[in-house]
Amino acid sequence: MDLETAKKQFREGLQRGTVCPCCERKGKIRVLGITAEMAYAFMILVHKYIREPRYYSTRDLFPKEHKATTDAVSLVHWGLIEKKSDSGRSPYRPTDSGMRFYHNQELVPTHVHLFDNKPLRFSDKKTNIVKVFEDSPHDYNQLLRGDFR
Repeated sequence: MDLETAKKQFREGLQRGTVCPCCERKGKIRVLGITAEMAYAFMILVHKYIREPRYYSTRDLFPKEHKATTDAVSLVHWGLIEKKSDSGRSPYRPTDSGMRFYHNQELVPTHVHLFDNKPLRFSDKKTNIVKVFEDSPHDYNQLLRGDFR
């Protein structure tokens, strides 16, 4: 099989998961949607950032066992938060876009399609932070006031 055919075969199989016929690397496009847990963690980050503008590690925000810790960092793919550096477990802070999203002034795509943990494309459908919390136990207005019970 020539290289062009191999590339084509690999790209065509990415939606369901595939293996490169040349190097045997596994590949799959992962579709990630913004969840209420991600938004909850994001609200905590922004609330802390408003009080003291700096980068925050996930350990600053949550106890170790909290699932939202890993969920929240995925918001970097939407440009709602940014890492201080590309190395390891770098701390995060909200972006300008993230601040607008927090205040329900910005729409973002509901889903991102990732390959190799990098965005390939975004869904056409948009959402705001209030809609993200619609079917969850969290109340946006309560969180906006800093009530994270």
